[in-house]
Amino acid sequence: MKNFIIAICVTIGLSFPAAAQDKASRAQTEKIIEEYILAHPEVIERSMKAYYDKMRKSSEESELQSVLRERKMVDPEDSPALGDKSAPITIVEFSDFQCPFCAKSVQTIKDLRLKYGGQVRVVFKQFPLENHPAARPAALASVAASKQGKFWEYHDMLMSKQGEWSMAVDKESVFASYAAALGMDRERFLKDMRDESSGMLINRDIRQGAGLQVNTTPTFFINGVPLRGAYDINFFSKVIDYLLKEKS
Repeated sequence: MKNFIIAICVTIGLSFPAAAQDKASRAQTEKIIEEYILAHPEVIERSMKAYYDKMRKSSEESELQSVLRERKMVDPEDSPALGDKSAPITIVEFSDFQCPFCAKSVQTIKDLRLKYGGQVRVVFKQFPLENHPAARPAALASVAASKQGKFWEYHDMLMSKQGEWSMAVDKESVFASYAAALGMDRERFLKDMRDESSGMLINRDIRQGAGLQVNTTPTFFINGVPLRGAYDINFFSKVIDYLLKEKS
């Protein structure tokens, strides 16, 4: 409590006297502050906000410096991508279609592309987790959609309808209905979904992710800087802004 009083004291411009070591002087000063707070209760809210904002900024800055120190070499290969290959920033995402945090990150990535335009390229990597039994079938469906040039439309549909297809008994039929709704050839879609080559593409991404120590989704690599989890746009922006300045 006394630490909080000191924080309030600093916020409102008061300070303990030089003789603060003297218990009587300190007690008197604390009484003055307490009376002031009772007369102005809004000071508590203002002081707490200032204090926690300071702590949050300090924590974010510490985390930012920590992630910037770790860099990985990530090969985008021929994975689905949005944006120009020459973009100064490449965001590689290892994702699981059944992961709710991956679904949450979809809008964040869209907002980043809107904010940075041609400066950002996004690459998608398959990383279905073993504890998500419907994730691999969904990944196979997305690969089949990619073979008809509809990966990103299908990606968005799967993410927005997680609760529907993940609980379906006949998932193939549900996935095929989504493909048909997006104008794809249903029979070709089902054939590609069952094709061994689709599974090989997914396994390739999983091996790459494992080599990069990916063990949770979503995991992002921004020009090699790893972000593990569904960060908000503000933290993404801090990393991207730093990397853009670094390049210039």
